[in-house]
Amino acid sequence: MAIFGDRHHNQIMALTPELLLRAYANGFFPMGDPETGEIHWYRPDPRAILPLEKFHRSRSLTRTLNKKTFDVSFNQDFASVIRACRRPDTWITDDILTAYESLHQKGHAHSVEVWKEG
Repeated sequence: MAIFGDRHHNQIMALTPELLLRAYANGFFPMGDPETGEIHWYRPDPRAILPLEKFHRSRSLTRTLNKKTFDVSFNQDFASVIRACRRPDTWITDDILTAYESLHQKGHAHSVEVWKEG
């Protein structure tokens, strides 16, 4: 559950894909509290944005990829990627996992997987 408001007027809402999309569109992102299970919202200023249409692959990255030491895939194993990012006592709570997996199923969250041979 996500909690909005101040300490006197909290409103509890389900963490849905729609809520996440609205929050991200307004500059907010959620972080779960592993001790309480509550979701806290953050709005950093400035906010980091990576414009993918302007992404430039460096020569060193190109050389590494050309060696075929790694296989790169997109959206092939989203659930494993987000679970691999999760650690004990971190912000990726069960509610966050469920919400992001729903976002992925709806086409709004993506993963890049890099697999090492062997």
